[in-house]
Amino acid sequence: MRHYNLLLLAIFLIVSATVSAASFVIDTDIDSHARAWISVIDSGNPGAAWENSSALMKQRITKEDWEKATQPLAAFGSVLSRTLTTVTFSVKLQGMPDGHYAVINYSSIFNNKDNAVESVILRREEDNTWRGIGYLVQ
Repeated sequence: MRHYNLLLLAIFLIVSATVSAASFVIDTDIDSHARAWISVIDSGNPGAAWENSSALMKQRITKEDWEKATQPLAAFGSVLSRTLTTVTFSVKLQGMPDGHYAVINYSSIFNNKDNAVESVILRREEDNTWRGIGYLVQ
């Protein structure tokens, strides 16, 4: 009987993992998607980053407001290093409609800011393209 219960537990865990994995999309190349989007911001062209952002981001912030919001980033200077620290995939993100999201965090060093933490939020669009929806430097 004990072996039967262990077998049922193992089956339950496998089924649960399968259901959980099916509820969100994991992209093993998510770091490249995030770096491509923020490299446009790094180059001093946040307007182009907005153009390539998620449709949801474009609904929530105008291009002009995005450009104003990213102006303080210039004070940090050029990025000297950016090391991936964590990636979290989710179907729910506070304040956002359900969807496929990835929160990518980096430990970064800029010319004028050491020990920065960059957070990039991407959303998977209907065409299966990951697009930026948020960026924060702390």
